[in-house]
Amino acid sequence: MINLLRILKFGVKNFFRNIWLSTAATSIMILTIFTVSVLVMLNLVGAMAVETVKEKVDISIYLQPDATDSQINQVKNKLLSLPEVKSIDYTSKDEALKEFQREHKENDLILSSILELDENPLQPTLTVKARYPEDYAVIADIINVDEYKTIISKIDFDDNKEVINRLTDLTGTLRRVGIGLSAIFGLVVVLVVYNTIRLTIYTQKYEIRIMKLVGATNNFVRLPFIVEGIIYGLVGSIGAFAILYPLVEYFSPFVSNFLGEQSVDMLAYFSEHIAVIFLMEIAAGVLLGVVSSLLAVRRYVKSI
Repeated sequence: MINLLRILKFGVKNFFRNIWLSTAATSIMILTIFTVSVLVMLNLVGAMAVETVKEKVDISIYLQPDATDSQINQVKNKLLSLPEVKSIDYTSKDEALKEFQREHKENDLILSSILELDENPLQPTLTVKARYPEDYAVIADIINVDEYKTIISKIDFDDNKEVINRLTDLTGTLRRVGIGLSAIFGLVVVLVVYNTIRLTIYTQKYEIRIMKLVGATNNFVRLPFIVEGIIYGLVGSIGAFAILYPLVEYFSPFVSNFLGEQSVDMLAYFSEHIAVIFLMEIAAGVLLGVVSSLLAVRRYVKSI
């Protein structure tokens, strides 16, 4: 216990001894953890946007007005057998007419025009939702065959195809950019802390030699520098979290307004998972600090 307290004391002393170097290393650590956290939040917002758009995107299959129930069931059963299909909603001609009248109840001209027709001009429709955006093209290709030409009048997919492709590309790009930038910033912080620990070791090389001469073990010499790296990680993660929370609170209403009513409240999500987010930032900061310290200690303490 005495040795542990001494190691902690020396680690804290190292942190404050080179305060300007420590401030620079801590600032880089804060910037890195904050940037990575923002990238994670952006991916979360992207995921919420994807879910919002996915709820709005579907394939509308317009059936022939004279299609029989058995023919309609044939198409439905085919669709339900596809693993790409999540759900199917059937709208009959009468239901389509009622929905049309409800949507245009304020427009007397359109309603009167519909009433003047001898028969219902609307078609029965199958609305298909896929499990993933990329599945829509597969579903459209499978159902758009000669076998169903006499049953299906039109497949309304081309209008959504471009939106789906853009959505798929956007989510993939966000993920790749997030991983790439996180790796770059992680490497930067490792290099900065590594060099900071290395300079600390060189400024204390005479003290380290004396400690070894009086019987200090290699672990006793090394561990204070590991503690110093842990302090960089702790201070950096706490500082990053202190900046992140107010920003999430400020921008959450704008994100919710942008994504619409179906979006998730980002502030509520952040508050609900605040402990997990904070612990993950702490873990990331400590890991970066320990890795940097280990690299510096392993290379330079032996040479003293």
